[in-house]
Formats: sequence, C-alpha cells, structure tokens
Amino acid sequence: MEIAEVTTFLDSNKDKPEVQAFIKGFYTPDKLNPLLDSDDGLKIIQPRLDSNFTKGLETWKKNNLKALVDTEVKKLNPDLTPEQKRLKELEGEIDNQKKENLRTTLKNKVIEKLTEHKLPLKFSNYLIGSDEDSTLANVKAFKEVWDAEFEKRIEEEFKKNGRIRPGKTTEKGSASKTMNSIIRGN
Repeated sequence: MEIAEVTTFLDSNKDKPEVQAFIKGFYTPDKLNPLLDSDDGLKIIQPRLDSNFTKGLETWKKNNLKALVDTEVKKLNPDLTPEQKRLKELEGEIDNQKKENLRTTLKNKVIEKLTEHKLPLKFSNYLIGSDEDSTLANVKAFKEVWDAEFEKRIEEEFKKNGRIRPGKTTEKGSASKTMNSIIRGN
C-alpha cells in the first residue's frame, strides 16, 4: 500500500471511531513534546501562547491595575487628617482677610489722595494696585491724565467762544490780558 492510498483511506474514513483512535495515537504528550520544543513546534504554538498571554494580561489590568495605581497614589499623597484640613482652611481664611485688609487700606489711601487733589471718588476702585507704591503711582497717573483732559476741555470752550483763556500766551508770544488788566485799563 502506498502513502497516497493510506491518506485517501484516512480522509474517507475519518469519522469512524477506529480511524479516530488510530490517529489519536500519533499525538500523545510523549510524541508531541519533542516537536513542540523544537523551532518548528515553537513557530506553531507561539502565536497561541502570545494570544493567551495578552488576553490574560488585559484581564489582569482590567481587574487589578486601577486598585494598584490608587494605592500607590495614596502612598505618595496621603489624605489630610481632619486637623490638617481645618488648618488649611484657617490658613486660607487668614490669607483672604490679609488681602481684604490690604485692599481696604489701599482704597482708603486712594480716596485720601483723590480728595486731596479734588478728583472724583468714583474711580477709586480702578486705581487700587497690588501695593501702596503701585497704588500711588496709579493715582498720580490718573491725576495727570485728568488734569490734561480738564485743561484741554477748558481751552476748547474758550476757543469755541472765540476767546483766549486769561493767563495764556497767544500765538504771537504776548500774554493775553486778564479781566483785571482790561478793567484797570492796563
């Protein structure tokens, strides 16, 4: 009998119990282990092993990794005790009070300077800086802008009426006559 005849016979009778028992005799552990340990066997079995390992690793990550990460995070950043929480809250309140006190002090300083220079108080909140020096610099800058704008408006009013503001120099360089000098005839 030739190999081709044997193969044909096995293929045509593969469902018969006698043939199945005969074929099972070829892949017993003592016959398969040497094959699986060889390079050819590893090429056959390694993809399945990798697939099963990957599946197992994903399952482990899904079930255990988050808990391990959370445990390590807690070790590195332990929860605050109630006393520590209360202390942190009190420190926050003290900081807020200090900031509010500084703001009140600076606002009073702004109001004082605005009143001293006869400037409108409604701008006081906008002039408060981070410290006293910056606040005073803000008031000074505001006063300069305010005074310049005030002078500009006065000049515009006088020009609108065709007059030169008393005490100002004309285009020719001579001082304009004040009301007193006009009345006295100077």
